[in-house]
Amino acid sequence: MRNNIKIESEYVLAVEGRDEVEFFKALLKYEKITSAKIQIIDINGKDKFKRNIEILSKSDGFGDIQAIGFVRDAEKNSANSAFESICYILKNNHIPNPKNIEEIIESHDMKVGIFIMPDNENEGMLEDLCLCSVTTDPIYECMENYLECCAPYIAKNLNIPKAKLQAYEAPAKIEAYLAAKHKIVDSVGLGAQKKHWDFDHSCFDKVRYFLHQLFD
Repeated sequence: MRNNIKIESEYVLAVEGRDEVEFFKALLKYEKITSAKIQIIDINGKDKFKRNIEILSKSDGFGDIQAIGFVRDAEKNSANSAFESICYILKNNHIPNPKNIEEIIESHDMKVGIFIMPDNENEGMLEDLCLCSVTTDPIYECMENYLECCAPYIAKNLNIPKAKLQAYEAPAKIEAYLAAKHKIVDSVGLGAQKKHWDFDHSCFDKVRYFLHQLFD
């Protein structure tokens, strides 16, 4: 368990994991949001949000933060459910929190925003957002056919019913898609670093807007 988080900037983005760190490094660079040094902190999974946000709020330098964003996946819940979960944690740690999803607030000289992957609206995760940007790539259809063919074997290897494979669908699609790209990588974050996702696609509009509102 982490005992402290070292705050190194007045601009902070707290994300679920290492993949998200690499993804947002690439997206911030692409969007040229460089007016401030933004520190991206790995919270180490949604199940540790509660504990690690408490640690973050008590870390030296937290009171000097001018803008902070929190990002997590909706997964199989609604975006509002995930949003409310983070708001509850922020309240308990005396951190200002938005009243509504997609709202950036400013309180006591600190801007605070929350973004729920993939789009502040639907269930899903970062992988779903990235896949949305490449659906017109010919590789995408091949990847879907491949996974449909493999589904019974994947279910057998995971020892789960085929009907429950949906939870594994997006990560499996990511790996299959990236396996066909030049400079093969095995994660959505590294895929972003290698420019395998189309950041100009409209599916990224909401997360781009969130970052500009928070840090520009």
